[in-house]
Amino acid sequence: MDRRIGNNQILSVDAAGGSSFTAVGCIRNAFSVDATRADVDVTCLGDEYDQFVAGSKAGGNLNLEILYDPNDGTSQTVADLYESGAVATWQITYSTETGGSDTQVFAGYVNNLALNVPRNDGVAMQVGVKVTGAPGFEESSS
Repeated sequence: MDRRIGNNQILSVDAAGGSSFTAVGCIRNAFSVDATRADVDVTCLGDEYDQFVAGSKAGGNLNLEILYDPNDGTSQTVADLYESGAVATWQITYSTETGGSDTQVFAGYVNNLALNVPRNDGVAMQVGVKVTGAPGFEESSS
């Protein structure tokens, strides 16, 4: 097994929705994609316990923090994607324990953008991406 490791991840985006990816700045903190599935209540009045079945799936959100650099084109690309609301193709490249890499690809639009300006630390851009469709959890080792 060649497991993904939480080191040296690269987040990339193709703003046009294709597969020509450009790395997105310097990722500052760990990030996650939080897919969910709806619960459908099928409880009858005679049931002692509530009954549920699995409903529709949602791709979730990607939330991360990158160092903000106004001279770096990728900070501007993220800001432009927020302004336009365009759906882009995103790719996360993970390192694997054997030195290879593995990718996760999904579509999404930037739905949250904020600057964090702490004292005595780098200015960071908080970025939220709403995943539209599948979150890309399937295997794609390279």
